[in-house]
Amino acid sequence: NPGFRVFNKTSNKEVYLESPYYELSEQPNFSGSNLVFNEDENYWSMNNSVVSDVFEGIQLSINQNNLTPTLDSANTGWLGESFGDINITITSRESNLVPWDCEIVFSSDVSYTSAVESPFGIYDEFDNRLWFPNRIILNQSFSFYVVNKTKLDENGNYTLMDMVVQDFAGSTWDIDQQFNINNDRILVGEIDSLNNWRGTSFIIDFFNIDSTFFPEPGSRYSISWDRSFWPSDTFKFILGGAAPIAVENLANDMKKIRVVPNPYVGTNAMEEAVINPFLNQPRKIMFTNLPSSCIITIFTPSGVKVKTIKKDERGGGMVHWDLLNEEGLEIAAGMYLYHVQPNYSIKSLNKYEHVGKFAVIK
Repeated sequence: NPGFRVFNKTSNKEVYLESPYYELSEQPNFSGSNLVFNEDENYWSMNNSVVSDVFEGIQLSINQNNLTPTLDSANTGWLGESFGDINITITSRESNLVPWDCEIVFSSDVSYTSAVESPFGIYDEFDNRLWFPNRIILNQSFSFYVVNKTKLDENGNYTLMDMVVQDFAGSTWDIDQQFNINNDRILVGEIDSLNNWRGTSFIIDFFNIDSTFFPEPGSRYSISWDRSFWPSDTFKFILGGAAPIAVENLANDMKKIRVVPNPYVGTNAMEEAVINPFLNQPRKIMFTNLPSSCIITIFTPSGVKVKTIKKDERGGGMVHWDLLNEEGLEIAAGMYLYHVQPNYSIKSLNKYEHVGKFAVIK
């Protein structure tokens, strides 16, 4: 997975993106440690440990143990009191393309019929093509089905993996285009919306197994993976609503509002270093101990409005100002006044205000 994006479902807008390329031009746009480039294999991926920039008052920490899928042997096997004999073969390459957690569920009657419409694109575990010469038997039915425990449909239900028969030649039998569960193999994989094969995850067979040891109806066999985040993975989180605002606390907290640094002298430790000495240093001051939602208005001593800053309920109790006026021009040195007023939906809370001053020395 070469990146991630975050959507605000309330505003229905994308609020954060990390990607190695611009989406329109496909030119590189990323520098940092969250995304890494594999020069040998020529692909981008997310690092094992990712820390996002701060957006909307949030910073994400994402950790993944594996950059490539690895079979979770400890959680692969029979579930509960299920038992029986079965042979499972993991494909060497395509299992990395469809590393979904699966459950094989056995039934007493036919419970699934193959849906793939063409043998084209179907490979075995060694990447040998099986469509020319044709080694695939389509439209066969099975007394078991495979549940995809990783991918959900649009209604939030588990989906099913598809299965198709590989016509197999053994030491005592040859290919015959007739499905025989004792002699042939069942490829388990994923199909697209047009029923084309997308990749084989694993292969089931019952070679050298007496039918009396076949899994009984109701038995379930789990195949589990440790894998990295996938392009189709979605993680949803909800931020709690704002806590009730106590009028007494609001009145007292308004008295604690400060400007840092004050006075502002040329530059300060909060400002980022500029590598290019020919660029102006980005300037920054900070208003602290602010209400969660408020309006800050900055004036000259003569009452001319310089800047209005609206703070919503993100970013804690502070706001930075870049010392630019409404026209985007740098302000002059001198004394400035600022007025802070709460901006809540409960209008009675907005009667409080704070007035202060700060100096800018250049």
